[in-house]
Amino acid sequence: MTRSFYLGIDQGTQSSRAILFNQQGEITASAQVAVSLERDGNRCEQSGNEILDSLSTVISSVIEQIGDDPAGCSGIKAAGLATQRSSVIAWDAGTGEPLSPLLSWSDRRGEEFVDSIREQESLIRSRTGLPLTAYYGGSKIRWLLIQSNAVMQARQQQRLRIGPLASFLLFNLLRDSPYLVDHANALRTQLFNLHHLQWDAELLDLFSIPQYLLPEVRPTHADYGRFKLGNIPLIAVNGDQTAALSAALSGVENCALVNVGSGAFILQPTGSRLLRSDNLLTGLLRSSSENTEYLLEGTVNGAGSAFQWLEQQMPAGEGVDLDHALEKPFSDTIFINGIGGLGSPFWKSLNSGFWSISRECMIANLQTIDDNLQGLVAESILFLIQANIDAMLELGRELHQLTITGGFARSDGFCQRLADLSGIEIVRPQVVEATARGIASEAAGATSQWVSCNHDRFHPIQDKALIRRYHTFLTLI
Repeated sequence: MTRSFYLGIDQGTQSSRAILFNQQGEITASAQVAVSLERDGNRCEQSGNEILDSLSTVISSVIEQIGDDPAGCSGIKAAGLATQRSSVIAWDAGTGEPLSPLLSWSDRRGEEFVDSIREQESLIRSRTGLPLTAYYGGSKIRWLLIQSNAVMQARQQQRLRIGPLASFLLFNLLRDSPYLVDHANALRTQLFNLHHLQWDAELLDLFSIPQYLLPEVRPTHADYGRFKLGNIPLIAVNGDQTAALSAALSGVENCALVNVGSGAFILQPTGSRLLRSDNLLTGLLRSSSENTEYLLEGTVNGAGSAFQWLEQQMPAGEGVDLDHALEKPFSDTIFINGIGGLGSPFWKSLNSGFWSISRECMIANLQTIDDNLQGLVAESILFLIQANIDAMLELGRELHQLTITGGFARSDGFCQRLADLSGIEIVRPQVVEATARGIASEAAGATSQWVSCNHDRFHPIQDKALIRRYHTFLTLI
Protein backbone atom coordinates (compact mmCIF):
# COMPACT_ATOMS: atom_id res chain seq x y z
CA MET A 1 0.00 0.00 0.00
CA THR A 2 1.29 3.47 -0.92
CA ARG A 3 2.06 5.59 2.11
CA SER A 4 0.72 9.15 2.20
CA PHE A 5 2.08 11.83 4.50
CA TYR A 6 1.35 15.50 5.07
CA LEU A 7 4.04 17.87 6.23
CA GLY A 8 3.37 20.63 8.74
CA ILE A 9 6.09 23.28 9.08
CA ASP A 10 5.94 25.68 12.01
CA GLN A 11 8.38 28.58 12.08
CA GLY A 12 7.99 30.34 15.45
CA THR A 13 9.82 32.93 17.48
CA GLN A 14 11.81 30.38 19.48
CA SER A 15 12.16 27.43 17.09
CA SER A 16 11.47 25.86 13.73
CA ARG A 17 9.79 22.47 13.61
CA ALA A 18 8.57 20.05 10.97
CA ILE A 19 6.12 17.25 11.71
CA LEU A 20 4.91 14.54 9.34
CA PHE A 21 1.39 13.19 9.76
CA ASN A 22 -0.13 10.13 8.15
CA GLN A 23 -3.62 10.03 6.64
CA GLN A 24 -5.16 9.46 10.08
CA GLY A 25 -3.42 12.52 11.54
CA GLU A 26 -0.90 10.49 13.54
CA ILE A 27 2.67 11.77 13.91
CA THR A 28 5.18 9.66 12.02
CA ALA A 29 8.28 11.90 12.13
CA SER A 30 9.30 15.19 13.67
CA ALA A 31 12.27 17.52 14.06
CA GLN A 32 12.87 20.80 15.85
CA VAL A 33 15.70 23.36 15.89
CA ALA A 34 15.92 26.36 18.23
CA VAL A 35 16.48 29.84 16.77
CA SER A 36 17.92 32.85 18.55
CA LEU A 37 16.41 36.27 19.21
CA GLU A 38 18.13 39.52 20.19
CA ARG A 39 16.21 42.07 22.23
CA ASP A 40 17.39 45.51 23.31
CA GLY A 41 14.70 48.00 24.28
CA ASN A 42 12.42 48.57 21.29
CA ARG A 43 14.76 46.59 19.03
CA CYS A 44 13.95 42.90 18.62
CA GLU A 45 15.63 40.99 15.79
CA GLN A 46 16.30 37.54 14.40
CA SER A 47 18.57 36.24 11.66
CA GLY A 48 16.86 35.42 8.39
CA ASN A 49 19.65 33.04 7.38
CA GLU A 50 19.51 31.24 10.73
CA ILE A 51 15.77 30.70 10.25
CA LEU A 52 16.27 29.45 6.68
CA ASP A 53 19.00 27.03 7.81
CA SER A 54 16.81 25.73 10.64
CA LEU A 55 13.95 25.03 8.24
CA SER A 56 16.19 23.20 5.78
CA THR A 57 17.48 21.10 8.68
CA VAL A 58 14.07 20.07 10.01
CA ILE A 59 12.60 19.37 6.56
CA SER A 60 15.61 17.22 5.61
CA SER A 61 15.38 15.40 8.94
CA VAL A 62 11.76 14.30 8.58
CA ILE A 63 12.38 13.20 4.99
CA GLU A 64 15.27 11.04 6.19
CA GLN A 65 13.21 9.61 9.06
CA ILE A 66 10.68 8.07 6.66
CA GLY A 67 13.43 6.83 4.38
CA ASP A 68 12.29 8.82 1.37
CA ASP A 69 14.38 10.35 -1.40
CA PRO A 70 15.33 13.96 -0.61
CA ALA A 71 15.38 14.68 -4.35
CA GLY A 72 11.72 13.75 -4.75
CA CYS A 73 9.56 12.66 -1.84
CA SER A 74 6.86 10.51 -3.36
CA GLY A 75 5.32 9.76 0.04
CA ILE A 76 4.70 13.38 1.10
CA LYS A 77 1.59 14.46 -0.77
CA ALA A 78 1.36 18.06 0.41
CA ALA A 79 2.84 20.53 2.89
CA GLY A 80 1.70 23.55 4.85
CA LEU A 81 3.81 26.40 6.24
CA ALA A 82 2.86 28.43 9.32
CA THR A 83 4.97 31.40 10.36
CA GLN A 84 5.19 33.93 13.17
CA ARG A 85 2.99 36.83 12.20
CA SER A 86 3.83 40.55 11.96
CA SER A 87 7.60 39.96 11.58
CA VAL A 88 9.14 41.50 8.44
CA ILE A 89 12.40 41.33 6.53
CA ALA A 90 14.04 42.76 3.39
CA TRP A 91 16.07 40.68 0.95
CA ASP A 92 17.82 40.76 -2.43
CA ALA A 93 15.66 39.83 -5.41
CA GLY A 94 18.58 38.25 -7.20
CA THR A 95 20.23 36.20 -4.48
CA GLY A 96 17.58 35.83 -1.77
CA GLU A 97 20.12 37.06 0.80
CA PRO A 98 18.75 39.18 3.64
CA LEU A 99 19.30 42.92 3.38
CA SER A 100 18.16 43.39 6.97
CA PRO A 101 17.61 41.37 10.10
CA LEU A 102 14.14 39.97 10.62
CA LEU A 103 12.30 42.61 12.62
CA SER A 104 10.39 40.48 15.10
CA TRP A 105 6.71 41.01 15.77
CA SER A 106 7.67 42.50 19.14
CA ASP A 107 10.06 45.06 17.60
CA ARG A 108 8.68 48.56 18.32
CA ARG A 109 11.04 50.90 16.45
CA GLY A 110 8.10 52.18 14.42
CA GLU A 111 6.38 53.68 17.48
CA GLU A 112 7.26 57.29 16.68
CA PHE A 113 5.66 57.04 13.24
CA VAL A 114 2.65 55.19 14.61
CA ASP A 115 2.08 57.97 17.14
CA SER A 116 2.26 60.54 14.34
CA ILE A 117 -0.76 59.01 12.55
CA ARG A 118 -2.80 58.29 15.68
CA GLU A 119 -5.73 60.32 14.33
CA GLN A 120 -6.12 57.70 11.59
CA GLU A 121 -6.58 54.79 14.00
CA SER A 122 -10.33 54.42 13.42
CA LEU A 123 -9.78 54.24 9.66
CA ILE A 124 -7.04 51.65 10.07
CA ARG A 125 -9.12 49.52 12.43
CA SER A 126 -12.14 49.67 10.10
CA ARG A 127 -10.05 48.47 7.14
CA THR A 128 -7.87 45.87 8.88
CA GLY A 129 -9.61 44.82 12.10
CA LEU A 130 -6.42 45.78 13.98
CA PRO A 131 -5.63 48.57 16.43
CA LEU A 132 -2.83 50.94 15.45
CA THR A 133 0.39 49.71 17.08
CA ALA A 134 4.03 49.28 16.12
CA TYR A 135 3.73 45.51 16.60
CA TYR A 136 2.27 45.04 13.14
CA GLY A 137 4.36 44.91 10.00
CA GLY A 138 3.52 48.18 8.23
CA SER A 139 5.54 50.43 10.54
CA LYS A 140 8.43 47.94 10.40
CA ILE A 141 8.46 47.95 6.59
CA ARG A 142 8.39 51.75 6.59
CA TRP A 143 11.22 51.87 9.14
CA LEU A 144 13.42 49.67 6.95
CA LEU A 145 12.64 51.72 3.83
CA ILE A 146 13.85 54.96 5.43
CA GLN A 147 16.45 53.76 7.97
CA SER A 148 18.37 50.90 6.31
CA ASN A 149 21.09 51.92 3.83
CA ALA A 150 21.17 48.44 2.32
CA VAL A 151 17.40 48.50 1.76
CA MET A 152 17.46 51.99 0.26
CA GLN A 153 20.29 51.05 -2.11
CA ALA A 154 18.54 47.86 -3.22
CA ARG A 155 15.37 49.84 -3.86
CA GLN A 156 17.24 52.31 -6.06
CA GLN A 157 18.75 49.39 -7.99
CA GLN A 158 15.34 47.70 -8.35
CA ARG A 159 16.43 44.54 -6.55
CA LEU A 160 14.49 44.99 -3.32
CA ARG A 161 12.07 42.44 -1.92
CA ILE A 162 10.39 43.25 1.39
CA GLY A 163 7.48 41.86 3.35
CA PRO A 164 6.30 39.38 5.98
CA LEU A 165 8.57 36.53 7.03
CA ALA A 166 6.33 34.12 5.11
CA SER A 167 7.26 35.85 1.82
CA PHE A 168 10.98 35.59 2.53
CA LEU A 169 10.65 31.86 3.29
CA LEU A 170 8.59 31.16 0.18
CA PHE A 171 11.10 33.03 -1.96
CA ASN A 172 14.05 31.04 -0.63
CA LEU A 173 12.56 27.60 0.02
CA LEU A 174 10.46 27.13 -3.11
CA ARG A 175 11.52 26.49 -6.67
CA ASP A 176 11.42 29.51 -9.02
CA SER A 177 11.57 31.92 -6.03
CA PRO A 178 7.96 33.17 -6.06
CA TYR A 179 7.17 36.56 -4.51
CA LEU A 180 3.97 35.71 -2.62
CA VAL A 181 2.21 36.05 0.72
CA ASP A 182 -0.98 34.58 2.14
CA HIS A 183 -4.06 36.52 3.27
CA ALA A 184 -3.46 35.93 7.00
CA ASN A 185 0.14 37.15 7.07
CA ALA A 186 -0.64 40.05 4.71
CA LEU A 187 -3.34 41.20 7.12
CA ARG A 188 -0.78 41.52 9.93
CA THR A 189 1.11 44.21 7.99
CA GLN A 190 -1.82 46.59 8.70
CA LEU A 191 -1.74 47.43 4.98
CA PHE A 192 -4.25 44.80 3.85
CA ASN A 193 -8.01 45.30 3.54
CA LEU A 194 -9.88 42.64 5.48
CA HIS A 195 -13.08 43.22 3.50
CA HIS A 196 -11.70 43.21 -0.06
CA LEU A 197 -8.74 40.88 0.64
CA GLN A 198 -6.20 43.02 -1.19
CA TRP A 199 -3.58 45.65 -0.43
CA ASP A 200 -5.36 48.86 0.58
CA ALA A 201 -4.28 51.83 -1.52
CA GLU A 202 -5.21 54.43 1.12
CA LEU A 203 -3.31 52.63 3.88
CA LEU A 204 -0.28 52.15 1.63
CA ASP A 205 -0.31 55.89 0.96
CA LEU A 206 -0.64 56.62 4.69
CA PHE A 207 2.45 54.48 5.44
CA SER A 208 4.30 55.76 2.32
CA ILE A 209 4.79 52.22 0.99
CA PRO A 210 4.26 51.70 -2.77
CA GLN A 211 2.30 48.58 -3.65
CA TYR A 212 4.78 47.47 -6.32
CA LEU A 213 7.30 46.72 -3.56
CA LEU A 214 4.98 44.20 -1.87
CA PRO A 215 4.36 40.54 -2.73
CA GLU A 216 1.36 39.14 -4.59
CA VAL A 217 -1.35 37.98 -2.19
CA ARG A 218 -3.04 34.57 -2.33
CA PRO A 219 -5.57 32.70 -0.15
CA THR A 220 -4.19 30.64 2.71
CA HIS A 221 -5.17 27.52 0.76
CA ALA A 222 -3.65 27.81 -2.73
CA ASP A 223 -0.93 26.44 -4.98
CA TYR A 224 2.25 28.15 -3.80
CA GLY A 225 4.70 25.94 -5.71
CA ARG A 226 7.11 23.17 -4.74
CA PHE A 227 9.90 22.99 -2.20
CA LYS A 228 13.45 22.72 -3.47
CA LEU A 229 13.90 19.99 -0.87
CA GLY A 230 11.89 16.94 -1.85
CA ASN A 231 9.86 18.62 -4.61
CA ILE A 232 6.93 18.68 -2.14
CA PRO A 233 3.88 20.77 -3.14
CA LEU A 234 3.07 23.60 -0.74
CA ILE A 235 -0.66 24.28 -0.74
CA ALA A 236 -1.31 25.97 2.61
CA VAL A 237 0.34 29.02 4.17
CA ASN A 238 -0.98 30.74 7.30
CA GLY A 239 0.00 32.46 10.52
CA ASP A 240 1.10 30.32 13.46
CA GLN A 241 -1.80 31.17 15.76
CA THR A 242 -4.47 30.82 13.08
CA ALA A 243 -3.06 27.45 12.05
CA ALA A 244 -3.23 26.30 15.66
CA LEU A 245 -6.88 27.31 15.80
CA SER A 246 -7.62 25.17 12.73
CA ALA A 247 -6.25 22.12 14.49
CA ALA A 248 -7.76 22.69 17.91
CA LEU A 249 -11.33 23.63 17.16
CA SER A 250 -12.32 21.86 13.96
CA GLY A 251 -16.08 21.30 14.11
CA VAL A 252 -16.39 22.58 17.72
CA GLU A 253 -18.90 25.36 18.47
CA ASN A 254 -18.93 27.89 21.34
CA CYS A 255 -15.29 27.20 22.04
CA ALA A 256 -12.09 29.23 21.97
CA LEU A 257 -8.41 28.37 21.75
CA VAL A 258 -5.85 29.57 24.28
CA ASN A 259 -2.38 29.09 22.79
CA VAL A 260 0.39 30.02 25.22
CA GLY A 261 4.06 30.29 24.24
CA SER A 262 6.24 33.43 24.05
CA GLY A 263 2.95 35.30 23.97
CA ALA A 264 -0.56 34.10 24.68
CA PHE A 265 -3.35 34.24 22.14
CA ILE A 266 -7.05 33.71 22.70
CA LEU A 267 -8.91 32.97 19.47
CA GLN A 268 -12.53 32.22 18.69
CA PRO A 269 -13.76 31.36 15.18
CA THR A 270 -16.76 33.31 13.90
CA GLY A 271 -17.29 31.44 10.61
CA SER A 272 -18.27 33.63 7.67
CA ARG A 273 -19.35 36.44 10.02
CA LEU A 274 -16.92 39.33 10.44
CA LEU A 275 -17.42 40.70 13.98
CA ARG A 276 -16.16 44.05 15.25
CA SER A 277 -14.81 44.81 18.72
CA ASP A 278 -13.36 47.97 20.25
CA ASN A 279 -10.86 46.00 22.34
CA LEU A 280 -10.22 42.70 20.52
CA LEU A 281 -8.83 41.95 17.08
CA THR A 282 -10.88 40.86 14.12
CA GLY A 283 -8.89 38.49 11.95
CA LEU A 284 -8.88 35.96 9.16
CA LEU A 285 -8.80 32.27 10.06
CA ARG A 286 -8.35 30.80 6.60
CA SER A 287 -9.36 31.42 3.01
CA SER A 288 -9.66 29.75 -0.36
CA SER A 289 -10.87 30.81 -3.78
CA GLU A 290 -14.42 29.95 -2.66
CA ASN A 291 -14.80 31.30 0.89
CA THR A 292 -13.26 33.11 3.85
CA GLU A 293 -13.55 32.36 7.57
CA TYR A 294 -12.98 34.93 10.31
CA LEU A 295 -12.13 35.04 14.03
CA LEU A 296 -11.95 37.18 17.14
CA GLU A 297 -8.56 37.35 18.83
CA GLY A 298 -7.09 38.52 22.10
CA THR A 299 -3.35 39.06 22.51
CA VAL A 300 -1.11 38.82 25.60
CA ASN A 301 2.46 39.95 24.92
CA GLY A 302 4.01 38.81 28.21
CA ALA A 303 3.76 35.01 28.53
CA GLY A 304 7.02 33.10 28.04
CA SER A 305 8.70 36.46 27.45
CA ALA A 306 7.66 37.48 30.98
CA PHE A 307 9.74 34.62 32.39
CA GLN A 308 12.65 35.76 30.24
CA TRP A 309 12.26 39.21 31.82
CA LEU A 310 12.30 37.62 35.29
CA GLU A 311 15.50 35.72 34.49
CA GLN A 312 17.15 39.00 33.50
CA GLN A 313 16.11 40.57 36.80
CA MET A 314 17.20 37.63 38.96
CA PRO A 315 19.45 35.29 36.98
CA ALA A 316 19.41 32.09 38.98
CA GLY A 317 20.10 29.55 36.26
CA GLU A 318 16.88 27.73 37.04
CA GLY A 319 14.31 26.47 34.56
CA VAL A 320 10.63 27.24 34.92
CA ASP A 321 8.54 24.59 36.67
CA LEU A 322 5.01 25.92 36.35
CA ASP A 323 3.37 23.20 38.45
CA HIS A 324 5.76 23.79 41.33
CA ALA A 325 5.52 27.57 40.99
CA LEU A 326 1.74 27.53 41.18
CA GLU A 327 1.47 25.17 44.15
CA LYS A 328 2.12 27.85 46.75
CA PRO A 329 -0.73 30.23 47.68
CA PHE A 330 0.02 33.92 47.30
CA SER A 331 -0.56 36.65 49.84
CA ASP A 332 0.63 40.23 49.60
CA THR A 333 2.24 40.53 46.16
CA ILE A 334 0.92 40.77 42.59
CA PHE A 335 3.03 40.90 39.44
CA ILE A 336 2.14 43.79 37.14
CA ASN A 337 2.79 42.18 33.77
CA GLY A 338 3.42 44.85 31.17
CA ILE A 339 6.14 42.92 29.34
CA GLY A 340 6.17 44.11 25.74
CA GLY A 341 3.29 46.48 26.51
CA LEU A 342 -0.26 45.48 27.32
CA GLY A 343 -2.07 43.93 24.39
CA SER A 344 -5.83 43.43 24.27
CA PRO A 345 -8.15 44.46 25.75
CA PHE A 346 -6.09 47.30 27.28
CA TRP A 347 -3.71 48.45 24.51
CA LYS A 348 -1.32 50.58 26.53
CA SER A 349 2.22 50.68 27.85
CA LEU A 350 2.80 49.70 31.47
CA ASN A 351 5.82 49.48 33.74
CA SER A 352 6.34 45.91 34.91
CA GLY A 353 7.15 44.93 38.46
CA PHE A 354 5.96 43.40 41.70
CA TRP A 355 3.32 45.32 43.64
CA SER A 356 2.85 45.11 47.38
CA ILE A 357 -0.86 45.17 48.16
CA SER A 358 -0.38 46.18 51.79
CA ARG A 359 2.18 48.91 51.13
CA GLU A 360 0.52 50.04 47.89
CA CYS A 361 3.82 50.43 46.05
CA MET A 362 6.18 48.66 43.68
CA ILE A 363 8.91 46.60 45.35
CA ALA A 364 12.34 47.72 44.18
CA ASN A 365 14.36 44.92 45.79
CA LEU A 366 13.04 41.60 44.49
CA GLN A 367 15.12 39.74 47.09
CA THR A 368 12.72 40.99 49.78
CA ILE A 369 9.65 39.34 48.22
CA ASP A 370 8.52 36.29 50.18
CA ASP A 371 6.13 34.98 47.51
CA ASN A 372 7.28 32.66 44.74
CA LEU A 373 8.26 35.00 41.90
CA GLN A 374 7.76 32.44 39.15
CA GLY A 375 4.32 31.65 40.48
CA LEU A 376 3.38 35.33 40.52
CA VAL A 377 4.47 35.72 36.89
CA ALA A 378 2.47 32.63 35.88
CA GLU A 379 -0.55 33.99 37.75
CA SER A 380 -0.29 37.32 35.87
CA ILE A 381 -0.44 35.47 32.55
CA LEU A 382 -3.64 33.76 33.69
CA PHE A 383 -5.07 37.17 34.63
CA LEU A 384 -4.30 38.69 31.24
CA ILE A 385 -5.83 35.68 29.47
CA GLN A 386 -8.94 36.02 31.62
CA ALA A 387 -9.26 39.71 30.75
CA ASN A 388 -9.53 38.72 27.08
CA ILE A 389 -12.05 35.97 27.85
CA ASP A 390 -14.13 38.57 29.70
CA ALA A 391 -13.97 40.86 26.64
CA MET A 392 -15.29 38.07 24.42
CA LEU A 393 -18.11 37.32 26.83
CA GLU A 394 -19.04 41.02 26.95
CA LEU A 395 -19.62 40.85 23.18
CA GLY A 396 -22.28 38.25 23.80
CA ARG A 397 -20.10 35.37 22.62
CA GLU A 398 -20.82 32.04 24.29
CA LEU A 399 -17.91 30.03 25.61
CA HIS A 400 -18.65 26.54 26.84
CA GLN A 401 -15.13 25.19 26.52
CA LEU A 402 -11.55 26.41 26.20
CA THR A 403 -8.94 24.35 24.38
CA ILE A 404 -5.38 25.03 25.53
CA THR A 405 -2.22 24.40 23.50
CA GLY A 406 1.39 25.58 23.46
CA GLY A 407 4.22 25.00 25.89
CA PHE A 408 2.29 26.20 28.97
CA ALA A 409 -0.43 23.62 28.30
CA ARG A 410 1.91 20.90 29.57
CA SER A 411 1.39 22.23 33.11
CA ASP A 412 -1.57 20.65 34.91
CA GLY A 413 -1.45 23.47 37.47
CA PHE A 414 -1.69 26.18 34.83
CA CYS A 415 -4.62 24.43 33.12
CA GLN A 416 -6.49 23.87 36.38
CA ARG A 417 -6.11 27.47 37.53
CA LEU A 418 -7.33 28.74 34.17
CA ALA A 419 -10.42 26.57 34.63
CA ASP A 420 -10.89 27.85 38.19
CA LEU A 421 -10.48 31.50 37.18
CA SER A 422 -12.65 31.38 34.06
CA GLY A 423 -15.30 28.98 35.36
CA ILE A 424 -15.04 27.19 31.99
CA GLU A 425 -13.94 23.62 31.30
CA ILE A 426 -10.40 23.43 29.91
CA VAL A 427 -9.57 20.77 27.32
CA ARG A 428 -5.96 19.85 26.56
CA PRO A 429 -5.39 17.80 23.38
CA GLN A 430 -2.88 14.99 23.49
CA VAL A 431 -0.80 16.94 20.95
CA VAL A 432 -0.46 20.39 22.51
CA GLU A 433 1.81 21.80 19.78
CA ALA A 434 -1.12 22.53 17.50
CA THR A 435 0.41 24.82 14.86
CA ALA A 436 2.14 22.14 12.77
CA ARG A 437 -0.89 19.88 13.07
CA GLY A 438 -3.23 22.65 11.99
CA ILE A 439 -1.27 23.70 8.91
CA ALA A 440 -0.75 20.08 7.88
CA SER A 441 -4.49 19.43 8.15
CA GLU A 442 -5.13 22.50 5.99
CA ALA A 443 -2.74 21.06 3.41
CA ALA A 444 -4.51 17.70 3.60
CA GLY A 445 -7.81 19.36 2.70
CA ALA A 446 -11.04 20.24 4.47
CA THR A 447 -12.22 16.61 4.43
CA SER A 448 -9.09 15.48 6.23
CA GLN A 449 -9.38 17.42 9.49
CA TRP A 450 -7.85 15.32 12.23
CA VAL A 451 -9.82 15.66 15.41
CA SER A 452 -8.20 13.84 18.31
CA CYS A 453 -10.42 12.08 20.82
CA ASN A 454 -7.61 11.95 23.37
CA HIS A 455 -7.91 14.92 25.71
CA ASP A 456 -7.25 15.84 29.30
CA ARG A 457 -10.09 17.80 30.92
CA PHE A 458 -9.88 20.28 33.77
CA HIS A 459 -13.18 21.14 35.44
CA PRO A 460 -13.61 24.43 37.30
CA ILE A 461 -13.25 24.42 41.08
CA GLN A 462 -14.41 27.49 42.94
CA ASP A 463 -11.42 29.56 44.09
CA LYS A 464 -12.60 32.83 45.64
CA ALA A 465 -9.08 33.90 46.62
CA LEU A 466 -7.84 33.60 43.03
CA ILE A 467 -10.81 35.60 41.72
CA ARG A 468 -10.26 38.32 44.35
CA ARG A 469 -6.62 38.62 43.31
CA TYR A 470 -7.71 38.86 39.68
CA HIS A 471 -9.98 41.81 40.44
CA THR A 472 -7.18 43.47 42.42
CA PHE A 473 -4.86 42.96 39.44
CA LEU A 474 -7.37 44.73 37.17
CA THR A 475 -7.45 47.77 39.43
CA LEU A 476 -3.65 48.06 39.20
CA ILE A 477 -3.44 48.17 35.42
